[in-house]
Amino acid sequence: MDAKKSNKRCDKILSNESYDFLRMDPRGLGYILFEKLAEHGKDVMQIDTITGKEDTFVNFRTRCIRTALHMKSKGYSPQDKITICTYNTLDSAVPLIASILTGLVPNTLDPSFSVDDFKYYLQLIKPKAIFVAPEVEHSIKEAAKSNNLDTEVIVFGTSFNDFLIPVEGEETFVPFLPLSVRDTALVLFSSGTTGKPKAICLSHVGLYQFATSKTICVKSDRLLFFSSLYWISQVCLTFANIIFGFVKLVYPKFDTARTFCNIVRDYKLHTTFLPPSTLVEISNYCIQNGITLQMDNIFVGGATVSKEHLKLASKVFPSAKFLNCYGQTEVGFISAFPRKENFTEKHEEKVFAGSSGNISPGITLRIVNLDTEETLGPMEEGEIRLRSNTLMNGYYGVDSSDVYDSQGWFKTGDIGYYDEEEFIYIVGRCKEMLKYKSFPVSPAILEDVLLQHPAIKECVVTGIPHEVDGDHPVAFVTLKQGFKVNPDEIKEFVDDRVDDRKKLRGGVILIDNIPLTATGKPQRRMLKEMLQSINCQ
Repeated sequence: MDAKKSNKRCDKILSNESYDFLRMDPRGLGYILFEKLAEHGKDVMQIDTITGKEDTFVNFRTRCIRTALHMKSKGYSPQDKITICTYNTLDSAVPLIASILTGLVPNTLDPSFSVDDFKYYLQLIKPKAIFVAPEVEHSIKEAAKSNNLDTEVIVFGTSFNDFLIPVEGEETFVPFLPLSVRDTALVLFSSGTTGKPKAICLSHVGLYQFATSKTICVKSDRLLFFSSLYWISQVCLTFANIIFGFVKLVYPKFDTARTFCNIVRDYKLHTTFLPPSTLVEISNYCIQNGITLQMDNIFVGGATVSKEHLKLASKVFPSAKFLNCYGQTEVGFISAFPRKENFTEKHEEKVFAGSSGNISPGITLRIVNLDTEETLGPMEEGEIRLRSNTLMNGYYGVDSSDVYDSQGWFKTGDIGYYDEEEFIYIVGRCKEMLKYKSFPVSPAILEDVLLQHPAIKECVVTGIPHEVDGDHPVAFVTLKQGFKVNPDEIKEFVDDRVDDRKKLRGGVILIDNIPLTATGKPQRRMLKEMLQSINCQ
């Protein structure tokens, strides 16, 4: 491994030229996964935390080879698209790996999506086959039929079993070799928090570099990610599981904090990845029940986590390090904190200051003033733009030229800044930023203030258009169980703590639940639609 280390700032541009990832074999991701599965052999690869059943690397490899051969026998050809939509099981990643072994391009969806969601995604991808959990079979078939798609639907637990039948050629199977490691290996969707989701084409080398970052995992780990394969984090965890040989704990999806506590204790869980909403739910449950949990690393990502929530979680996980991380499906990790073994007091200080860490290996980053296109320096907020080897190949079926600026920098759409020590801070999305009388107002700042109120559980700030002022901030708020508070009291609480330009002129709206995307981010678009309907009444 090349351990060259060179973090530098030049002309207000941050660059991390160190490499903590493994050099990639030019024969591609499928070849690497195929060889690593054989190398780890009879070691335990994954454990079903419901049944306790263990699955070895060699058994998983056999199922992948059989599935790949059955795919070929059905006429699936390299570059054909297949879709996977399932909860986490010991078999959920089999068609993912099998498709890469045969040169197919897999795409993943989340089982929580509605029929209308499935219609949109399937019409865009037009997959040759869809591997689904039984719970979503009907919805997927309805969506495919409405789009007039002639696609095969294979159901885990029933028709998928036919793909696991022994087949001739298992011993002599050879994985597909791409022409270039820059070729597209996988298509994932963006979260669609501010617009329609886009299909993101990811290369062999981009996925490999993300998966092999030491930021994520090491051989000795026991990891659990509740998210489905719709998340790039779960996909790359699966690749890392195979490459490094650690044990992955499997549970279908997050359901209760009690279940999580049981898994931590019963299976000695070391490391997990949680969106802020799940971290808060677990923390509240544990505090109410006097529970503390011993863990090493808790990656927190997918949305901004507040300082108040981190303080709450630190009481529940006294030995854990909270590794705020920032990334996008189009890129992978953009910034992150190191794992516990390399975590310092300085890192601890920056986590609780709201930072997402230092830029990741291979990333070059600058902050840009959206009005002047000027490159900004430390403590100056602007759009985060970057260059990286892990960048996507583009959006499938859509012109991608508008996501790059005139100098070829990728426009993340995120507003942020870095401090004098080059730690990154995320303020919000460009499309989320509000403007009151031309003054930018960050929803994240107001959300941090709201969460200081003892009665508030969750909140999202958006804006009501005003013909003179631009935007009037409005807060959607959920209350903790047993609390009652008047919206005007909450508004006063915030207005007393911010300057005049940030006051909640749009008011406070109490709701039962904050709507979330499948990746745990607030559905701001849905809240804006809700706000519009309220104003029309």
